[in-house]
Amino acid sequence: MRTTTHALFTILFLFMGLSLLAQQPTKPKKDTTSTDTTTMQGGGGGTGAAMPYTAGYSSQFAIGNPEHARMVLTLWKDWDENMLDRNMAMMADTITMETADGQVIRGRDSVMNAFKQVRGQYTTVKSTVDVYMPVRSTDRNEDWVLIWGREEDTNASGTTTKIIHEIWRINRDGKIDYMSQYIAKPPVR
Repeated sequence: MRTTTHALFTILFLFMGLSLLAQQPTKPKKDTTSTDTTTMQGGGGGTGAAMPYTAGYSSQFAIGNPEHARMVLTLWKDWDENMLDRNMAMMADTITMETADGQVIRGRDSVMNAFKQVRGQYTTVKSTVDVYMPVRSTDRNEDWVLIWGREEDTNASGTTTKIIHEIWRINRDGKIDYMSQYIAKPPVR
């Protein structure tokens, strides 16, 4: 039962992540009132069927570059090991981070300072990854990494666990230039 629930939970987060990715602020499309026709590539099951909503960002995705996922997972590992400076070069100077509590932080130095401030509150961090997926918006020529996981944080007060969903955008120079994070409490079982 738990495995089935966990699988359903992971699938739900996958679809939620794609919908959150579609909500990213972008330039308005010419026609936002028409019905969207999804054409996913790579066996995504899209048949060009009409959808009840038009995606504000894109509905045309293909599986992306696995090296982009490796980059994001490496940063997650740096977070766990409290080695935040180790791969700072993976971030663009102009990175923007939207935190789970609604803050918007701009610039690599500011983002790194925010990372260090939060990570400094914990003696240990242990992350587990449920799903990671590199995707490419084929109509916008943008690369993203979607990741869902759990983080167990320990400090003097004890240990807390949270569910994390993040979306990371990789720019044309192969650097991370945007990250948005969503956090939830795990379900009580």
